[in-house]
Amino acid sequence: MTGKGMRVRNWMTAMVAFLATIVTPFACSAAGADRSAVTAATISPAPSNSLVLVTGITGTQGGGVARALLEKGYRVRGLTRDPEAAKAKVWTERGVQMVKGDFTDHASIEAALKGVDFLFINIVERVTDYLDAAKFTFDAAHRAGVKHIVLTTARLADPESGFEANADRSKRGLELYLRNSGYSYTTLRIPQMMENFIRPADMQRVLTQGVMSPGTGATLNHFFSCYDMGLVTAAAFADPRKWNRREVNLSADPLTGQQVASLLSRLSGLDIKYSVVPFDQPSGPANVNARFYAEHDLPYDTVQLKKEFPQITTLEKFLRDEGYGEKLRSMAAQPPAGDAPVR
Repeated sequence: MTGKGMRVRNWMTAMVAFLATIVTPFACSAAGADRSAVTAATISPAPSNSLVLVTGITGTQGGGVARALLEKGYRVRGLTRDPEAAKAKVWTERGVQMVKGDFTDHASIEAALKGVDFLFINIVERVTDYLDAAKFTFDAAHRAGVKHIVLTTARLADPESGFEANADRSKRGLELYLRNSGYSYTTLRIPQMMENFIRPADMQRVLTQGVMSPGTGATLNHFFSCYDMGLVTAAAFADPRKWNRREVNLSADPLTGQQVASLLSRLSGLDIKYSVVPFDQPSGPANVNARFYAEHDLPYDTVQLKKEFPQITTLEKFLRDEGYGEKLRSMAAQPPAGDAPVR
């Protein structure tokens, strides 16, 4: 394989992770508006000290959500496979009750849900039988008296998106399950998380490959921070009646690939390259997703989110706050350390 072919293939591998995490508006379709009519009249606004079980708390998504919930006054219980691990102890030191549990261990899930008011669930496809595991968790939460569930999925998991590839094995099944369950829930369909930009492997990829866009390059990329996802989650828990059955396509900052490359160049003072990759080079899951995004103008809730949450951050502000430009310049001055694993 040529060097150029390898670079393209590496980029498309990264695109699988990017496109698998994408997100529908607060303003739902007509069908969504009808779903919102399902009553949750028995649920009163939550007191700020309610207990929330956060799954995936040692990861990027769960960690950002937990931080926002703590700042809003919620008590947080974190689910982890190893409460003694360094990443878990960081949360223990912040006042989080870390409990041992695994989605594949039903008894541990039931134990973790005891006394919980609200559930934030982020489950990844690599979990064994992850669809069944998530459905069990929903049902166990209901049995435990959990008042509201917030589930994260992807933009293409939206049953109304029109995207049918891999539909029977995607989180679409979880969205449909919750719709038909009668449980109080909110679905957050996530785009590319801003935190991805500050991972060392992703920063190194920007230095070596630049920013690449599929197809014509005109497709908008949507971004959101995990902390801001926590603010939305906290709002859903504070008023489950208002948020029941809302399916939100998260987006704070839609940008083209060229705009992203220009932003990274401006922040770092480096010449970050921009290029367009044809859809047929190479073929594969990321290619299928990218083509669908390019050929369908999927709606996002950017405008409504900014109205309800004027404090949500832009990608530029997020990167400035993280010192991205200085970090990228420092990395560029160092000899390559090889590809770091992407988690």
